[in-house]
Amino acid sequence: MESVQELHKDVVHMGELVRQAVTRSNQALVQGDQSAGDEVLAGDDLVDAMELAIARRSTDLIISGRYLSDEEHRGLVAALRVIADLERIADLAEENALISHEASPPHAAGITRRLGKLTDLALGMVQIGLHAFAHRHLRDLQQLREQEDVAEVAQRLLHAAILCHLKSTPGDLKAGVSLLFASHNLGRIACHAANIGEWAIYSATGNLGRLKSYHPSGFPASLLPLV
Repeated sequence: MESVQELHKDVVHMGELVRQAVTRSNQALVQGDQSAGDEVLAGDDLVDAMELAIARRSTDLIISGRYLSDEEHRGLVAALRVIADLERIADLAEENALISHEASPPHAAGITRRLGKLTDLALGMVQIGLHAFAHRHLRDLQQLREQEDVAEVAQRLLHAAILCHLKSTPGDLKAGVSLLFASHNLGRIACHAANIGEWAIYSATGNLGRLKSYHPSGFPASLLPLV
């Protein structure tokens, strides 16, 4: 019978596919690469199938009657929650791939730059959360706590850049509103990444709770270039 560790490896594999979807959707949004967007749309069924398969295997282990340690039980519960967050991230990437049809580039330079920064932050957060989940490297979650607030500030700055552009170029209303939705989706991806970090803590320690956040005004100076 398979182990919890084997299931966790498949969760990480699902996470890599999801990260690729976020990257491809950003290529569609920022570069107008519709083939990348179509790839995201076509790949969403695979992500959904992986979520269902991992959920079934996790459930089978729980109800199998086989002795499972407390650590293994926590690992299975955490896996079920992490794949739910990953599936939602994939859906948000799919939404942004669709939005790229309504907000095709070129965009104002400031908007393009901030879209890229927010996407990079969100992708980095997903990677940190998955690494902590797979390897119990909870020290890495300090960086995730910091980037959670950095991403929030980056999203606000992106909103401001889009609204400023709309004020000066009201004819771009449809594209601007679409970009606002896209930036919201990227912010939600960052939130789901933080959730993954929280489930990594639960899997390793049994503690449930939110990641402690820094207030934006308290950013270390080294983090400011990220936004």
